[in-house]
Amino acid sequence: MTETVESRVRQILEAEHGVDEIGVSQPLESAGLDSLDRVELWMQLEEVFGLPETDPEVEDRCQTVGQICAYVERKIR
Repeated sequence: MTETVESRVRQILEAEHGVDEIGVSQPLESAGLDSLDRVELWMQLEEVFGLPETDPEVEDRCQTVGQICAYVERKIR
């Protein structure tokens, strides 16, 4: 079975940040992630998905699981 980007992002959020349930369009901030948590999340995503270093402006624009997944999917294609 192929793991989806969304399921992997959710695994990282749960394992590393204690976020076990969050809606696709719910802001990460509402799940308790502050700016440092989001920086750490992006570093983890870069490592897991082999992404180049992410521009801080992109990190600021991607505030939800859905936005993050869409960005990662575009980059790994």
